Amino acid sequence: MLASKATSMASHIPDIKSVEILKIAARSKDVTVRVAAAAGSRNLKIPSVREVLDLLKDDEDEGVRSIARKSIELGYGHIGQES
Repeated sequence: MLASKATSMASHIPDIKSVEILKIAARSKDVTVRVAAAAGSRNLKIPSVREVLDLLKDDEDEGVRSIARKSIELGYGHIGQES
């Protein structure tokens, strides 16, 4: 539970290091941490957040996949996205 909260908190810090934290969270065995990474990706207005979404779009958990794919569909992580 603490890891998912930390992931969520990191997603509110607009820095490239936050993307790295979300990428680590995206590889977690804990589904709640991966959900936090997928949802948190929408908070970061950094194009490299697409790397997080790419890790999660084919996740084994349907909820994680759904959030990641919807985020991609909505344009999160695109090169033209403002920072």
